[in-house]
Formats: sequence, C-alpha cells, structure tokens
Amino acid sequence: MKFRIVERADIRPNKCVVYPHIGHDHAKGYIDTGMDMLGVEPHAYISIQAVEDIAKQLGYLLPADHEIMCAELVEANGKIIELERELNEASNVLDAIDAIESVGFRARKKPGRKPRVSKDRDYEDQPA
Repeated sequence: MKFRIVERADIRPNKCVVYPHIGHDHAKGYIDTGMDMLGVEPHAYISIQAVEDIAKQLGYLLPADHEIMCAELVEANGKIIELERELNEASNVLDAIDAIESVGFRARKKPGRKPRVSKDRDYEDQPA
C-alpha cells in the first residue's frame, strides 16, 4: 500500500471516507490510499483534516504543536545553561570561602543573635 498526498479527490467518489461531508476540494488536501474498496464508488481518499483529528485522538502532536514544543525546549535548555553557570559561580565562591576558613580565618558570621551587653560592664566590647 502506497499513500500519497494530493490536493483534490479526483477519482470517484471524490470525498473523504472518514468525513464524507468534506467535498472533493479541501484546503488541507487528501491522502490517496491507492486502494479500492468494495462498493459502488470504491476509491478511498482520507482528508488531511480527518488524519489530524485521528492523530489528536491518539495523542500525537500536530506540526504546529511540535514547533511550539521545540521552541519551549530551546528556551528551557537556555535557562538550564544559565542556571548551571550561576551554580558554578556560586560553587567557586563557596570553595574560596572554605579555602580561607581552612587556614583559620572566619569568612562567615556566626549563626544566631549577638550576645546582649551586660549593664555591669564598663565597655560593650569587654568580655562578660
């Protein structure tokens, strides 16, 4: 069986076997199945519209949907690359901080609140 896409349904019955109400001339065209069926007007055409509707029911993407998905994929990949770059920069900064701390320096503030200053002491920076 060899299918071919044609603009018009030229051989009788000149209509789509799935959607008979679509005439012999449809904007999207037809698929000529190349087969004859049993019946008065045996040649079988399937309109592109019918094929698209069947594809939707089966969960397939139409060309327009495919283009949208490809554009979204390109955008997502760009975002991934940008986030990986930011992650690498943050990792480099964290590695530098860890390197400084490894020789005894403290690069980060201690967690928690600062200790309260006692009223008994003369100076705020004097240990309690």
